[in-house]
Amino acid sequence: MPRRDGLSVAIRMSTGKPVVLLCTQTGRRLQIKAEGTDAVTEGEREEIRGMVAAMFRTDENLDGLYAWARRKKRLSWILAVGAGRILRAPTAFEDTVKMICTTNCSWSLTTLMVGRLTNSLGTAIGDRHTFPSAADMANQTERFYRREIKAGYRSPYLLELARRVAYGDLHIERVRNGELAEQEKIDLFANIMGVGPYALGNLLRLHSVYDRYAHDSWITAEYAKRYHDGRKVSERTIERRYEAFSPYQGLIYWLDMTKPWYRKKHDFDSDFTS
Repeated sequence: MPRRDGLSVAIRMSTGKPVVLLCTQTGRRLQIKAEGTDAVTEGEREEIRGMVAAMFRTDENLDGLYAWARRKKRLSWILAVGAGRILRAPTAFEDTVKMICTTNCSWSLTTLMVGRLTNSLGTAIGDRHTFPSAADMANQTERFYRREIKAGYRSPYLLELARRVAYGDLHIERVRNGELAEQEKIDLFANIMGVGPYALGNLLRLHSVYDRYAHDSWITAEYAKRYHDGRKVSERTIERRYEAFSPYQGLIYWLDMTKPWYRKKHDFDSDFTS
């Protein structure tokens, strides 16, 4: 949950303990405040530090992206505001569940589904709930996802994903620990039921593979408005504009379309041209 003074998120530690984290930035320092019913142990502090580092991707090397930003004037704003590190959930499992919930629906419907999921199956801490574990989700039925979560056609996808992760068939967190090469990441996500080209491109971008495009109705409409006076164009036309920025073309496409979001917080020239 974003807050004016930072980012607040409810998590569940590996021990099962629920904790609310408040992450704030002072200069170049990221400060983390943990609030829970019990004191946090030193071992849990280490786990929290690792989790937050994974969320904010503090160890990711984006020198290649910033090299493009230095070479192209219309991309220089990326370097000026330090854009490029897209926020992730604490786990790859959570990111994947949420991504499936974004398919073929509005953002408001996505937030309703995820809200029902956390409120129904997550661990309560104050007025918050943590995101449910794969085991929590695997113990449900498809009927539960259809009737309680109102996930529609996504229901069997969510159940299968949870069961594959909970039963050890899918070791999804390997995408976070440096074990997998790029093609292995592609294969892992592509073989999850419910993950099509759009979800695949987004999940790969969350895991340091940036050459895939994640087209949906919002981003293609935004592109048409920005560059073609609102006239719809093919996905291939869009891709030709960015393909020279390999291997960061998918990320630069996303940043180009979300540039107005950054302008709300940063004062930079809006008329960059190449």
